[in-house]
Amino acid sequence: MASNTREIKDRIASVEKTNKITQAMKMVSAAKFKRNIKQLEHIKSYGEGIQTIIESLSKRLFNDEIPNLLKKNESPQVAIIVISSDRGLCGGFNANLFKKVKQVLEKYPQVDLYTIGNKSQQYYKSRNVKIVEARSAFSSNTPISEINDYMNGFVDSYLKGVYSNVFVIYNEFVSALSSNQVVKQLLPVELPEWNPDEINHSDFIYESSKEASLNQLFETYISYIFSRAIQESFASEEGFRMAAMDSASNNAKEMIQELKLFYNRSRQAAITTELTEIVAGAASIS
Repeated sequence: MASNTREIKDRIASVEKTNKITQAMKMVSAAKFKRNIKQLEHIKSYGEGIQTIIESLSKRLFNDEIPNLLKKNESPQVAIIVISSDRGLCGGFNANLFKKVKQVLEKYPQVDLYTIGNKSQQYYKSRNVKIVEARSAFSSNTPISEINDYMNGFVDSYLKGVYSNVFVIYNEFVSALSSNQVVKQLLPVELPEWNPDEINHSDFIYESSKEASLNQLFETYISYIFSRAIQESFASEEGFRMAAMDSASNNAKEMIQELKLFYNRSRQAAITTELTEIVAGAASIS
C-alpha cells in the first residue's frame, strides 16, 4: 500500500508540473494574441485605404488599359500557398486548414503546392502532392520587403504564363475560439466593382505612366492580401493555442483533485488496515 501511495504522490507532482507549463504557455499565447490582434487591426486599416484607391481607379480602367495582372491565361497549372503553423499544441488549427486544402486540391488536376509553416510541410511530404517550396512560418517581425520578395516570385511566374491561378489558403481570425478556413485568389487580381460599361472619363494624372502606376499598385495590393492572410493566421493560431492551453490547465486541475482524493482514500485505507492488524494482535495476546 505504501508503494501505491508513493506512486500517486509522484503522479500528482508530475501533473502539477504539467499544469504550471500549460499555464505559462497560456500566458505567453495571451500576450502574443493581443499583439497580433493590434497588428491585424493596423493592416485592416491600411487595407481599407488601398481598397478605396483600387475601387476609384477601377472606375477609370478602359478595356485597352487592363494590366497584365488582371488578365487570365490558359495555363493548366495552379499554385496553392498553404499557411500553417510551425508548432503544435493549438487544437484544431492545422487539422481544419488541411481539410479545406484537400477540398481545393480535388478541384484542380495540376497543382504546385507551396507550404508556409513546418506543420504543413510535415503533413504533405508523405502525400501525393507536388511540393515546390517549403519554408518555415513568417514571424510578426518579418520585414515587409521579405514578404514582397516572396510574392514577386509568384507575380513573375504568372506573367510568364506558368500559372493560371495563384491561391492562398489560411485560417481567418474570427475569435479566440473559432476561425474560418479561407481560399483567397491572389492572381489574377479580381476587381468585383469593375464594370467596363460604366467608366468614369475624368481620370487622374499618373507619374510616370498610367500603365506603370497600375502595375505597381496591383503588385502592392497582392502583397497586402498576402500580408493580411499571414496576420490573420497569426492571430487565429495564438487564439487556438491560448484556448487549448486553458483547456489543458483545467483538465490538469481536475486530474489533480481526483488524484488527491484517491490518495487520501488510499492512505485512510492503509491506516484502517494497520489499526485492524493492531487490534487483532492485541486481542490475540489477551
